[in-house]
Amino acid sequence: MKDKTYLNKSREYLSNGRIQDCLDILKENINDDDILNQVLQLEIRYNTLKRRLNGGTLDINDAQLEENRISNSLLFIISNIAKGKKSFIPKPSQKKPFDVKWIIIGLLGLSLLGLGYFVLSNPDRNAAEKTDPCENIRCLNEGVCNNGTCDCPSGYTGNRCQTKINPENPCQNITCLNGGVCRDGTCDCPSGYTGSRCQTKVSPANPCQNISCLNGGVCRDGNCDCPSGYTGDRCQTRITETTLREDCLNFNYNAIRVKKEGDKYLLTDGNSRMMIFRTEKAANLAVNTIKKYRLNKHCFAVRPDPGLKYFLSGANIPSGSIAGEDCLKISSPDNLRIKQRGNNSFSIIDTGGGTPYSAKSREEAEKIIAIVKKYNAKYTCYISRPSPGMVYLRK
Repeated sequence: MKDKTYLNKSREYLSNGRIQDCLDILKENINDDDILNQVLQLEIRYNTLKRRLNGGTLDINDAQLEENRISNSLLFIISNIAKGKKSFIPKPSQKKPFDVKWIIIGLLGLSLLGLGYFVLSNPDRNAAEKTDPCENIRCLNEGVCNNGTCDCPSGYTGNRCQTKINPENPCQNITCLNGGVCRDGTCDCPSGYTGSRCQTKVSPANPCQNISCLNGGVCRDGNCDCPSGYTGDRCQTRITETTLREDCLNFNYNAIRVKKEGDKYLLTDGNSRMMIFRTEKAANLAVNTIKKYRLNKHCFAVRPDPGLKYFLSGANIPSGSIAGEDCLKISSPDNLRIKQRGNNSFSIIDTGGGTPYSAKSREEAEKIIAIVKKYNAKYTCYISRPSPGMVYLRK
């Protein structure tokens, strides 16, 4: 055997986790056939370990355990070589020299057996992959199946071409989804939807790609979030007293009284019907709130059916608090964001987790945000939720 200084190098490789380098240096320097065969056995085990680990068929913990066993066996071999011993890793028989080719042949045999079992146990696999998507589709009225869907001839519609189109009213049996409108028997889909019934939502890779927001606005999900003092679909309009155009009704808070109407309770100043409550207790609470804050203007984001109603005391929303008030905090007016829910449905969400409002149009939603920002409202308050009879902003 050659000079044994290589053993120190092989120990160094093992200590650094370089098992293959350790195997290589041992193979280069060991002349004894028995010892070399044991090193080759360990190399086959190590290569199998790496192949299974890379293929994802071996758990990382099991791989670490096997790697430790191989390292310990190599260390045992190196130690016995240094001591001049000839007995290393126990073998089942020492009668015949070890021949690597039989392990290779054995592994190939096991692989072929596994492949045969997989093929035999999955006789329908290839047939399933080649299943015709039109195999179980029956199109009526001379419709033709194309990739699992019926292409209907002129004058017929439906998922199986079962419905005859009325020439006098081609949209009679056509239902368009997501705000689509039927025209001449075909759905005209709104922006963002496609399909024969507008059933498929189009998800653009970047909805802000062609959106330019002005005056410091930021595009989110295809819409501009405008900074305080600006509005418009591109934040192009500066909010002023003129552009805001608040819609308010004056009343005398000292003249407010409760009037019973059937099973409801009406708040009136003697001139107009202001609010309706389900209980007398809620109506009286509203009267006390109005008088406590000296409210004298009832305002609306839009009319009819406003997404926000609010009150003013003089030229501002009320400030302070009343014991037992039912209020939700607005984290910051700058955190309000508009989200479109449907064709005529918008929500105003507080990203800080505060108050949501609703609106029927983007213009109304922008006006609600402008009102909240103008008065720097901190809370949205309610009397008699759900379906509150009175809603007001306060600082």
